[in-house]
Amino acid sequence: MALRDQPYLPLYVLDFLVDEKLAYCSAESTGVYIRLMCILHKMPEYGVVTLKEREKKSDDTIRNFADQLSYLMPYQIDVIDRSLRELVSEGVLTLEGERLYQKRMVKDGEISAKRSDAGKRGADSTNSRFAAANLSANGPANTSANSPANVSANHPANSENEIEYEIENESEIDIEDDRVSVSVPKKSLQEERFDEFWKAYPGNRTRVAQGRLGRSSHRTRNCLQRLWRLWRSPRNANSGPRTEGSSSHTPPLG
Repeated sequence: MALRDQPYLPLYVLDFLVDEKLAYCSAESTGVYIRLMCILHKMPEYGVVTLKEREKKSDDTIRNFADQLSYLMPYQIDVIDRSLRELVSEGVLTLEGERLYQKRMVKDGEISAKRSDAGKRGADSTNSRFAAANLSANGPANTSANSPANVSANHPANSENEIEYEIENESEIDIEDDRVSVSVPKKSLQEERFDEFWKAYPGNRTRVAQGRLGRSSHRTRNCLQRLWRLWRSPRNANSGPRTEGSSSHTPPLG
């Protein structure tokens, strides 16, 4: 932050007390000097007050400055005029043309401006590096997040625990509306008989009635349904009745 933007005046107390130039000045001039430093602290050019065109009423520059500063100080114009002349003559203040300034304040203002500019450039450089680092770090992550591998990972294949539906009859019933199109297969005679068997399967009557068949029950149903189809296949159906002493027998299904 530049000195002029700070709410306080950087007064070097020791330098102020031992300043020989100021020591030769009166108390009246010292009071005007302290007030003037507060005004110089808020000037656009730190430590410098410039004479305005409208205040150039005479050839006496100090008198013109006294007239201008009278609007900013609670003192008479004559008091300000006498104090300025004494401060300038003792070298406490410097008058160059239309500029009245305090050398120490001007020097401190230049140093403060350079530090403020350097800090701003350093902050801009740091922010640019951080922005580039964040961009390089987030870029590959966003690309990989939108990659086909991740998209497919968000839609995993059906697990073995899911119910399998196989269409054995090509005739289908289409249910369509303005949002969804669902294809429901007609059940074959074997499937209808298996459904009757499944409902009568030991241990499922209560679960079917209560609607709480778990995944393990669905796996059991799938396995039994495959065995049922194998047993009801044409090869087994045409093998004829089995004799009493045959080594193979039909598995009991309920």
